[in-house]
Amino acid sequence: IVELATGATVGAELLVRGPAGAVHLPADLFRLALEEGALGALDFASLRTCLAVGRRLPRGITRHVNLHPSTLLAADEAATADLVALFADAVAEAPVCVELSEQHLASEPAAIRRQVAALREAGLTVALEDVGFGRTSLEGLILLEPEVVKVDRALVQGLARDPAKVRALRRLVSMAEALPSTLVAEGVEDEDDLAILVDLGVPRAQGFALGRPAARLPA
Repeated sequence: IVELATGATVGAELLVRGPAGAVHLPADLFRLALEEGALGALDFASLRTCLAVGRRLPRGITRHVNLHPSTLLAADEAATADLVALFADAVAEAPVCVELSEQHLASEPAAIRRQVAALREAGLTVALEDVGFGRTSLEGLILLEPEVVKVDRALVQGLARDPAKVRALRRLVSMAEALPSTLVAEGVEDEDDLAILVDLGVPRAQGFALGRPAARLPA
């Protein structure tokens, strides 16, 4: 995740992969876990792995990790306490941001406000990602008050050739400033799109145009 004004790397999103084969990609891996009723268990295991690997990153970089809203929704007080404990050591070492997908906010965002508040009290920041993908964006932005708003790649890719996307993104920039939240454009793969993001005042971005993801971090 790069600060566009300076070119500095300010964050890194840590993602898991399944074993080689049909569930290698995260979407397939987590879909299978959902079908098998093991989504929460996989979420916890993924968080442990990502937080452990994230310790190898430079100290000033924020570690971004993903958490399914359904895991938070199912978390009673004990499970929420387990989540907070899981993050405790990592937060003491470096900033951590938990990303919640707007795409997966199947229930009302208000239903997870208690759990989100507990994460904030533990020192984490919260990102709402995939914003612009579905219809719950506005409600999620208002109720969850994310410190970071990540624009879905569908609104970013082809930006330089689509005036409608430019208008939509300009509105998101204004909304993020009003919240206030830091806006991050996801999936930036084209230099022309990147130039439009800079012109619109989008402060941060991530994607192949800024750097390829590493298969793994060095030990």
